[in-house]
Amino acid sequence: MYNEHLTDYIEGHFKECLKPGISFVPEYYPHIPGKHLEKAVKHFLKTEREDETVLMLFDTSLFSKGKNGLAITDQAVYFKDMFGGTQSVRFRGWRAGKDETEQLLKISNENPMILSPFLDKLIAEICTIKTYEGLFEQEDAEMKAAEEKAAEEAKAAEEKAAEEKAAEEAKIAEEKAAKEKAAEEARAAEEAAEEQAAGETAAETKAADAKVAEEKKSDEDDEDDEDDDDDDDDDDDDDESGGSLALQLLGAVISVASDPTYE
Repeated sequence: MYNEHLTDYIEGHFKECLKPGISFVPEYYPHIPGKHLEKAVKHFLKTEREDETVLMLFDTSLFSKGKNGLAITDQAVYFKDMFGGTQSVRFRGWRAGKDETEQLLKISNENPMILSPFLDKLIAEICTIKTYEGLFEQEDAEMKAAEEKAAEEAKAAEEKAAEEKAAEEAKIAEEKAAKEKAAEEARAAEEAAEEQAAGETAAETKAADAKVAEEKKSDEDDEDDEDDDDDDDDDDDDDESGGSLALQLLGAVISVASDPTYE
């Protein structure tokens, strides 16, 4: 409700801050067109807090492009002319009788539209209303709550990030362990296969050596048998030769004996 109350007060007194003959018309909350706000926000209405509500928008740019003007929110005043940058002053820090918009907002007496002394007075009256109704305390409490909420959200986000990081590191460690285990198993299987292959090769070599030895022995046995056969053949030949000779001698003796001329 206090936004409506402040808006009513601003609407009733802002006209005093304008020089005569001004054709630009201020727009007030809650009837400020969204497109007008978007243009002003794009060019000069850079609010310091997200929860600020724009109570009045005074667009002084040609064709209402929102490039220049003055805006009053529930917490501050923003101003930009066509030659300078955006200036702002917050109600919370305003010192009545000491602060002036001429220095803080760069609104000189030569400004063609705004009377800075009357704007100073309006700001001071708004600060008095906010102080009397306890709005500053309410804003402080809201700001504190917002800061605490932001801190809690930041802490929660940090904890979540830490948990996600820990989970990611655990996952990486688990994957690394699994890869090492798989590599170890593969290495063990390879060594077992090599041992098996070596054993099979040794067995094959041993069998081949045994076969060669057996064949060699068999060949040697065959050679011995052939030698024995040759010896037997020689003996038979000797026997046959000796028998033949004896028969020849016997035949010769008989032949001599039967010869009548042999005496």
